[in-house]
Amino acid sequence: MKRYVPLDTGIIGLLCSSPMIQEVADCRAWIYRMIAIKTSVVLPDVTVYEARREMIRAGATVKLTRLGDLLKVFGRAPVTPDAWQKADEFWALVRSAGRPTADPHALDGDAILAGVAATIGARGDVVTIATSNVGHLATFPGIDARRWEAIS
Repeated sequence: MKRYVPLDTGIIGLLCSSPMIQEVADCRAWIYRMIAIKTSVVLPDVTVYEARREMIRAGATVKLTRLGDLLKVFGRAPVTPDAWQKADEFWALVRSAGRPTADPHALDGDAILAGVAATIGARGDVVTIATSNVGHLATFPGIDARRWEAIS
């Protein structure tokens, strides 16, 4: 059994912020603890896209460099055909239940992230999304999403 922790956009943004900020230092220390206990921290392509596009828009070149460094260290989680299929099932399910997580015309990054998380690893593996937005991700059945500080 393997353990995976895909990072949501907010956590990627946090890790790319100044290491002089205490929360950033704490999050980095948490990442090192995850590595020490053999947890696979992964960067889902959808959340990298969301974080990177905002960094580009804002002209945040230092953050972009830090993101590049993260991408060299941690594994990637692509949006595979199976992940897309799971994402559209999640999107339809929560929308039909009256609990949408995005505008009806948006792709809905949360649904895509949930689809990726649902298709990472093999049967019996543990997948917990590290996020600052537990509320949206918790609406998708079978998805374990927690604040990064709560994952040990």
